[in-house]
Amino acid sequence: SVWKYVETESSGHTISGNASATVIQLNSAANFKPLDKVYTSAGKFIGEIDSTAVTVGSISSSVITSTSHGLSNTNKVIFSTNTHTNRIVPLVPGLTYYVRDATTHTFKLAHTSGGTAITFSANGSGTRKFYRYDKIDVTSTPNTITLKANAYKLDDDYYTGLAYRQKD
Repeated sequence: SVWKYVETESSGHTISGNASATVIQLNSAANFKPLDKVYTSAGKFIGEIDSTAVTVGSISSSVITSTSHGLSNTNKVIFSTNTHTNRIVPLVPGLTYYVRDATTHTFKLAHTSGGTAITFSANGSGTRKFYRYDKIDVTSTPNTITLKANAYKLDDDYYTGLAYRQKD
């Protein structure tokens, strides 16, 4: 197998959980954003920050249609797509955008809160999603968040220690 070095930085938070379970918890969402990859202090990838996804239905000029998306004006979202050809131009996967002009089934995006709506030059196709900052999956335990199921089994089946995030 090939190992790829990933530059990380401490989030200032701790991780705890059982690796055979489907979740590992962080003690706070601060310094994390949806889809951030989380690592142990030894550099082992253990999952991604989970968040409610809004799937794109259609796009016209600057208007995105997504049935009952649940977004409100000024919500922060991160754009994600599974391939380069599915990209909505000029949006960049992984960057944060702000919702404006939201209705039940449509919304527009801006680079800043309350800013000018972005006009799209290519609509992309296939799977295009936005992940919501305000809907990071919070567990029933106060001040903890849940990671998506961990990708690799941890060495000792249990981990407690510092949490690191991939450096931007």
